[in-house]
Amino acid sequence: MKEIYDWVPWFKELAQNIADGGPEYLSNRAKKVEWRHDQNLQGLLKYGDENIDPFSFFYTVASKGAHYASRKTTYPSISKAFELPELVDHDSEYTFIFPTPNPINLLFHYKGAGNPELLWRLFRQAVNGVESVIDHDFDSALNMKSIAIVKLTQVLFLVNPHEFLPLDEKLHPLKVTEWAKKSRWAEFRTTLAKFRQSFPRCAPYEINLFAWLVFDKELKPGRPKFFQIGTRTSWEAGTDSLHEDEVWEDFRASNWVYTAPHDDEDRAIFADRLQEAEPGDVVLVRSGRTYGRGIGVVQKNDYRDDPNGKIHILWLNTESARLPGNAHGYAFSRAGEKTLSAFRAAEEYAPTFKLLENLRRDSRNGNGPPDEYELTGEAVLRAIEEFDKIGRNAFLRKYGRRGSDSYWIKHKGNHYDLKATWGAAHVHAGMVQPHRSLGTGQNSIQVKAQLERLGFAVVHKREPDDTSATHAKNLILFGPPGTGKTWKATRLALAIVRGVGFERVEGDEGAQREAQSLRFNPVNSDGCIDMVTFHQNYSYEDFVEGIRPRLKDEGIAYELRPGTFRRMADAAANDPDGRYVLIIDEINRGNIAKILGELITLIEPSRRAGADEAAYVSLPYSGDTFSVPGNLYIIGTMNTADRSIQLLDTALRRRFRFEELMPNP
Repeated sequence: MKEIYDWVPWFKELAQNIADGGPEYLSNRAKKVEWRHDQNLQGLLKYGDENIDPFSFFYTVASKGAHYASRKTTYPSISKAFELPELVDHDSEYTFIFPTPNPINLLFHYKGAGNPELLWRLFRQAVNGVESVIDHDFDSALNMKSIAIVKLTQVLFLVNPHEFLPLDEKLHPLKVTEWAKKSRWAEFRTTLAKFRQSFPRCAPYEINLFAWLVFDKELKPGRPKFFQIGTRTSWEAGTDSLHEDEVWEDFRASNWVYTAPHDDEDRAIFADRLQEAEPGDVVLVRSGRTYGRGIGVVQKNDYRDDPNGKIHILWLNTESARLPGNAHGYAFSRAGEKTLSAFRAAEEYAPTFKLLENLRRDSRNGNGPPDEYELTGEAVLRAIEEFDKIGRNAFLRKYGRRGSDSYWIKHKGNHYDLKATWGAAHVHAGMVQPHRSLGTGQNSIQVKAQLERLGFAVVHKREPDDTSATHAKNLILFGPPGTGKTWKATRLALAIVRGVGFERVEGDEGAQREAQSLRFNPVNSDGCIDMVTFHQNYSYEDFVEGIRPRLKDEGIAYELRPGTFRRMADAAANDPDGRYVLIIDEINRGNIAKILGELITLIEPSRRAGADEAAYVSLPYSGDTFSVPGNLYIIGTMNTADRSIQLLDTALRRRFRFEELMPNP
């Protein structure tokens, strides 16, 4: 299991060599790396030696780490070029888990325009650790074009994974703290400290791996089973003292726990106990009865296939602590109430139990009821059957009338009072008596969340049934003139940015002003909503990129200029946590096939950056590798009076969802 962190010392030594060698050393060695003729990676070498800065280099190296096939050539070549020990690659999905950047956004300058002196200065500070970073240098780097807090903290983590943590989307499910998209050094240090406090005596690279697996749902620690294990490999006598054959250091360093049976009888018992632990379960490690060693989460259990295996652990807390109570257990077993109470009472382990509680709540969408109130969908169906059989009035008399209820349960087209039906379900499940059926201690929001988890539809009595905030990536609103297509497109864009359903903004009088305030600014990439109108003279060069003339004192000069779509796509790629919307008004008035070009393929949801079938193209003018990010939404409007949708290109119709707007008489 410890091999999952083999990349850490390799990256650390690489960073130290570069810091010691300097710019000339890096540029010379980077040119010796076998980049496999990958155009994205060759971008590192494209803008001259002075722009081969350490951050662009590390980000480029990390982009090769996602798949064994892509790193098996590059990483050995880096080891050779920089005189590093060979990095053993285990060809496992968990071998190298660190940020793997989007290949279209690897550089820390914009086509050669940047500040390499600043980047080198901040890089050397990062190699030396958090305490060496100068706040002005960190904040200045954030102000550079194409650099945001996610990108900057990811590369700092790659440079020094013992000290820094990447503030990306992977950390959000841990519910430790929130941070601003434009956090400065002071805010970043505070955020980093809070994560370190939530994972006592754990390194940032350990926190990152745990967050990654929770985010990708490889681990689901929301409702774990708790186990305990002593730090001896053989049978333990009842004693409080630490033993000479204690194996805690091996547990900690190797990220596993194990035990060995004392005799054949123990072997039979252990076979069942050791196989019981599943990924996401929690292991409490103790020495004797009154000394805690740490707390970890099961990542993998070899005992299910190998009686001589190990239980692989991700550590959440490796603080040693005197337990206020006695922990009881025999080698490896389920943790009893006394053991759990002893660990919970220790101040050193309080942050870990708080973290686990946050994950438990999040697994219930933040509104789940306590465990004792869980019941099955079958009990709810029996309550609904009784409602239908005796009628609503009799049902409410029996189970309670709650006039303040804001929600219905909707089942087979019929509506049922939320709390009365919920209380009746508890009675049918044998959990409470009829006269206590409403005393479940839950409000309507909690009941709604639990019913939805069981698969029932719950609707507001005063709102539309469908309040889904899921929006199509590509949508065209069509209809006769004057039916409010542009009006709806603007409000729909605002709903997408907010992450809510359209009905939440439809009647909002301030929606137009808010959408205007979010208008995209191509100069500084602020804002997230933009609008363009297609017409007969609109071209690919206007929309994606092209060479344009520019008047200068000495005459006319020609420059490569990004179009509206390219600017929006770049901004969205640099802000993966945000949502961006491009409204194309009168989309059918332009030559769509000519304007979109290769984008006709790239805008498909399945072909966007980050998708399983992500597609990349080399743009014809700049030669840059380009892909459409998944957080960029496209809304088009078209008048059917001008052109029927049946006349649109078949490829276009297949890639857009169409919604008709008709006059409202």
